[in-house]
Amino acid sequence: KEVTTSDGTAASKNDNKTNEAASKNETSQTPPSTPIKALPTEPYNAANDDYSDLPEDDDTYCGICTINRQGPCRNPWRRFEQCMKMNPTKDDDPGNDSMETEGEETASVAAKCDPYFQPWFECFMQHRGTYAMITNQSMDPDITRLEDENQILPFEQPPVPVIVDYEEMNDAEGIVTKYARFPMTLSSIEEPKEDSKTEKRLQTIQLGYMRDGTTRELLGFDYFRRETEEGKESGDLMFSMKV
Repeated sequence: KEVTTSDGTAASKNDNKTNEAASKNETSQTPPSTPIKALPTEPYNAANDDYSDLPEDDDTYCGICTINRQGPCRNPWRRFEQCMKMNPTKDDDPGNDSMETEGEETASVAAKCDPYFQPWFECFMQHRGTYAMITNQSMDPDITRLEDENQILPFEQPPVPVIVDYEEMNDAEGIVTKYARFPMTLSSIEEPKEDSKTEKRLQTIQLGYMRDGTTRELLGFDYFRRETEEGKESGDLMFSMKV
């Protein structure tokens, strides 16, 4: 598999990567939404939910929602999303002047929506490879833009990731997930100075990603701000592919 690196901004690791990557596409604007129907009568049992009452998808600028509205966990996610919409926080409702503290408010919403969150989360954990690939597809245009628009300084020696010796496989979709370990600090480059002299500067990886060497399909990506800030010598990148 071909390995490419480029500069980028920072985000979190592995599973959180899906949410962080998706949030990059969110804006403060809110598109028109469809009316929210009532949730199923409690106590909620996902096994008895046929999801037939869910409304049509509304327009959204929420990248997390766009990703999770796809794939095998679509309906459990939409049920959880429905609960969140029916229980907006003060951040979602600027007109709310309640004195309830942020912690109390968060706990209240969590208690109300946890019965709908758990079925989605269990489904997501069973299909992590699938959602990694969906996230890769959503981020491919942004990474392609970085390749097209950013001037990438050549490495004296290209980074060679080491495949980490643990893996996770989802037999249902035939997707294997592995981890590649990237060196964070690479060879130095010489930069010109005003006095016509040069100084050496270490190159560091801010964004690493892997593409299929034949199809150019994006297999995985990750940001490495935390690793570089903590002075770590390497960082792990999760990538997924069909077998």
